Amino acid sequence: MLRKLLKLSSVTCAAFLVTSCPRNPSPAGNKEDLAGTWQFAVRSDCAGLGILQDRLILHGSGQMEQHVRFQSGRSYDSSTEHWSFDPPKKVDLNQILLPLATQPGGYAYQDKLRAVLNVQFSNPPEIAVATGNNCRYVRVSPDAGD
Repeated sequence: MLRKLLKLSSVTCAAFLVTSCPRNPSPAGNKEDLAGTWQFAVRSDCAGLGILQDRLILHGSGQMEQHVRFQSGRSYDSSTEHWSFDPPKKVDLNQILLPLATQPGGYAYQDKLRAVLNVQFSNPPEIAVATGNNCRYVRVSPDAGD
């Protein structure tokens, strides 16, 4: 009897582990995971960019907002852009002011451009600004105010 119980427990436990393992992400699920408010994380590779705050808001409808504040006092606000999910791990931002390199006076952004960026579905999810550095947007809230 005890042996049957242990065998049943092992099978139940194995079934639970198999069903609870992460599956290949579905495009719809990942788009939902991307919607929300993202904050630019000022880490070592981007510490000299002169950024006080850079916030992306990705709405579930595909609308995108960006709000940037610089140490110089300059600011940039846009609420008319769009984004889409490019499976399995990319986000397509149609127009974004992207932090790329330090420039004189601390102004570190290029003109608005289309960017297709890599997404890391970690906890919390992150959007990589460029390969080879640690500059990232980190999702701080799944709520985009929709």
